[in-house]
Amino acid sequence: DVDYNIRFFTPAAKSLFNIIKYEVGRPIGDLTRRIKEEENQSEAREVRADDGSWFMRGLLPYRSGDGRVDGLVITFAGISEIKAAEREIEAARAYLDSIIATIRQPLVVLDEDLRVVSASSSFHHIFSVKPEDLIGRQLRGAGDHLDVPALREFLASIQARGTTISDQEIEMELPGLGRRSFSMSARVLREEPSARRKILVAIVDVTDMKREGKALEAARSEADRANVGKSRFLAAASHDLRQPLQTISLLQGMLEKRVRDEPTLKLVRRLDATVNTMSSMLDKLLDINQLEAGIVRPTIVDFPIKRLLDELRTEFKYYTEANGLDWRVVSSSLTVRSDPRLLEQIMRNLLSNAVKYTTKGKLLLGCLRRGDKLRIEVWDTGPGIPELELPAIFEEFHQLDNPARERSKGLGLGLAIVQRLADLLGHKIDVRSRLGAGSVFTIEVPLGRPELAKLPAPSQKEAQESTPSRGTVLIVEDDPAVLEMLQLLFDAEGHRTLVAADGHKAQELVAQHLTVPDLIIADYNLPKGLNGLETITRLQVQAQRTIPAIVLTGDISTDSLRKIAGHGCVHLNKPVRATELTHLAQRLIAKPRPAASDSVQQLPLLLDGDKSGTVFVVDDDRTIREAMRDLLSENGYAVELFA
Repeated sequence: DVDYNIRFFTPAAKSLFNIIKYEVGRPIGDLTRRIKEEENQSEAREVRADDGSWFMRGLLPYRSGDGRVDGLVITFAGISEIKAAEREIEAARAYLDSIIATIRQPLVVLDEDLRVVSASSSFHHIFSVKPEDLIGRQLRGAGDHLDVPALREFLASIQARGTTISDQEIEMELPGLGRRSFSMSARVLREEPSARRKILVAIVDVTDMKREGKALEAARSEADRANVGKSRFLAAASHDLRQPLQTISLLQGMLEKRVRDEPTLKLVRRLDATVNTMSSMLDKLLDINQLEAGIVRPTIVDFPIKRLLDELRTEFKYYTEANGLDWRVVSSSLTVRSDPRLLEQIMRNLLSNAVKYTTKGKLLLGCLRRGDKLRIEVWDTGPGIPELELPAIFEEFHQLDNPARERSKGLGLGLAIVQRLADLLGHKIDVRSRLGAGSVFTIEVPLGRPELAKLPAPSQKEAQESTPSRGTVLIVEDDPAVLEMLQLLFDAEGHRTLVAADGHKAQELVAQHLTVPDLIIADYNLPKGLNGLETITRLQVQAQRTIPAIVLTGDISTDSLRKIAGHGCVHLNKPVRATELTHLAQRLIAKPRPAASDSVQQLPLLLDGDKSGTVFVVDDDRTIREAMRDLLSENGYAVELFA
């Protein structure tokens, strides 16, 4: 009532204050001792009971009919659960603040107005900001060094988007640290759906990472340049070495046909073996460049493995007998699925390696079926490979026990080519070795379907090609020695030869003779603006038909290999054997071609009659006049020379 005496209470109040109905009329002050609160507080407030319970106390006056205050209604609403939740939130916040404070990465928590709520100690240390100068202030206003355009843009993005922002790079000048680069990310935090959002900003110093990244990129670029330089050097060196080797190879082939006495033949054949050794080394460089250029494209078919085993048995019989090795091949009737040409190259390289390093004992080539795979194994009784060297033997130019780089042991590219070809085919390569006992190299090849492995029968057309074919051969080569040897070689085979040192001269020569060559043999690198491919294309356009062509080159650069592979003509690498070149020329000339245009006059290959006619040679170069006289005289013609 108006005197603060109790007039009525609810059952809930009865249990809260432990009062009974007989206490009606007592002063309310007798009960307040059970509630901890300050004196003379009339507004609503939180109060705690003796037992630890929390209540929201409210005061509401009630009035009589004439508007006078007749008393006061006191309400108590239980809020113990809310207070417990608040304590948990406060504990979690304190825990979070302690974590943020100890994390080495700079972290800062902002409110919706981008004022700092808390920050890690590392933030204060790195950005040279004291807590009293930071908490409650705008982040960019905590120091002049923080007020940079990139940070202002980042904070504006947070306010505008209100979502997560990841890895925005910001550069700033810091006291004592100089210019640093930071990656900043922001994530919106909400303690409960109705609460105001907070923003956690994580900061990572990426200065060193960027510096290392630039150094790594520079090193990678330098390595790429070195690799390109290496390829160019190898291509140039290979080209320059192949030119004289081609001359020697052609000369050796011509000598072998003319020489009859056995001692001289042995010398000529020894020369052939030397040229083959050098050619093999250069071919390894070519193989690596072709693999790097992506020119090698596998053709996967099903075929009987016995075919390759038989070919290699015959091929390596000579080498093993010459080295005094016991050579065995365990054949197989199974069918495999692979590229026969590339698989044969893998097997040949492994066998060649075994022959090089095995001085006594045995060499075995065999097969073993394992599930849906065929394991092709090459066993040798060589010196073995140290365990630490096994991972490195497939690297380029890596050799064991050859510090002097002995020529007969190659360049150390054989196994590198094996690994690259195996990767290209998807075949697994494995090696086991024991020092002093030997090594085993294994290739795992998928099994194929026997019904798909059919050997094509030789066609009638192929049989006819064994008959020698003669024709007009145009040779375009800028190296005088190679050009001369090629001309002598094809003249000796009965062909009519036209020779030119560049593409423009070749076009003029064909136009002057009013004839279309049956075959073009061209070097790739030619002077005066036209390469071999461009020369062949122009001659074919000039003739208005396709002319069989061979690109005979020592250029193994990746760019040249790609261009030649995409042209469609036959590609031979210098040095090529004389017999190989002449047999290929015969096959290409023998292939049926579209007839020449009626407007083109074909000159006879040989003079009519019995070669008793006289040939006039008119040339202002004495050397050429005499060379032509010797050539024609050797073939039975009477010759007169004119300058």
